[in-house]
Amino acid sequence: LACGAAAAVAASFNAPIAGALFAFEVVLGHYALRSIAPVAIASVAGAVVSRIHLGATPAFTVPAMGAASAWDLPGVFLLSLAAAAIAIAFVQTAVFAPRVVAQQAERWRIPLWALPPVGGIGIGLLALPMPEILGVGYEATSNALGGEYVLVFLIGLIVMKLVATGVTLGFRFGGGVFSPALYLGAMLGAAFGTAIGFVTGGETAGVPFYAVVGMGAVAGAALGAPLSTTLIVFELTANYEASVAVLVAVSIATVLTQSLAGGSIFQKQILRHGYDLSRGQSRVLLQTIRVRDIMSPIEGAEADMDAASGAPSLFDDDYLGKAIGLMSAESLDGAVVRSRVGDQDVVGWLTRADAHAAYARALADAHEEEHL
Repeated sequence: LACGAAAAVAASFNAPIAGALFAFEVVLGHYALRSIAPVAIASVAGAVVSRIHLGATPAFTVPAMGAASAWDLPGVFLLSLAAAAIAIAFVQTAVFAPRVVAQQAERWRIPLWALPPVGGIGIGLLALPMPEILGVGYEATSNALGGEYVLVFLIGLIVMKLVATGVTLGFRFGGGVFSPALYLGAMLGAAFGTAIGFVTGGETAGVPFYAVVGMGAVAGAALGAPLSTTLIVFELTANYEASVAVLVAVSIATVLTQSLAGGSIFQKQILRHGYDLSRGQSRVLLQTIRVRDIMSPIEGAEADMDAASGAPSLFDDDYLGKAIGLMSAESLDGAVVRSRVGDQDVVGWLTRADAHAAYARALADAHEEEHL
């Protein structure tokens, strides 16, 4: 999974270093020596294949930036606050749109196959006044980076892209979240750069500078990848000042987004499948090991005796965390394990010692993986 993510990011943005860092930062969540080689090779391979077929041109056209001034320091700080607001709105849209559409589809008994056509009609209507919201938006993003859009139009693009992304995700299209996050950030930064240019009489680093900073800040905060998005910006622009500004803005925006939205889009998606990465790896392990994998199977007369004992029981598909919690709360040395299928017959026995031993082994394996 990490290799695929690295190759995809590297190929999409012609940024192999950022692709590898993204895989470690978001997918793996840690750096392991034995993972560096395959991830790095996959990232470089993705970038090479992309360059063979599409050329060495970067995904976005970034014009030359003006020199930074005293106005740009408070400007970057204010932009980071706005970026956090857009990132939070984007996270909430990506999380709740599929849930709301699914609930309404069930309520009105709309078949699953009908959702994409209905959503397509909606996106088509949204795009009639602003076709720039369609697709991955690389051309529109490049135009924003070049300062080719006026302020009112940029604000309209932000609102319409948020709505279109919600429709896309809610109605089961195959759209992603990486490109829309970059798109929204570029539009926000360009709008902010235009506005601050009016206020200061043009004594700033210019619209391209703020568009790049906004692009990195919104994407990094929404995706939970501050370092890799900063590196993407550096590989795209080769501009040290812009990269430092992005790092400052994305740091502030990420802290605010994590605090107010409760996590990034990827963290929310993983949480929906039952894994809360924000609670640390030790807690995640309790959510990944199932009772069936560590119990001692029993059958026949012994199973009948355990079934008749009335002792607290677990199901074979319960997780280790529930097993340890039950035995600790009830001060049990062990618990019978039942099958959730059929008559819920007793299929095994799990002792507290075996549960804690399995947890210790998992912790040791995870620690070893992080340092090899």
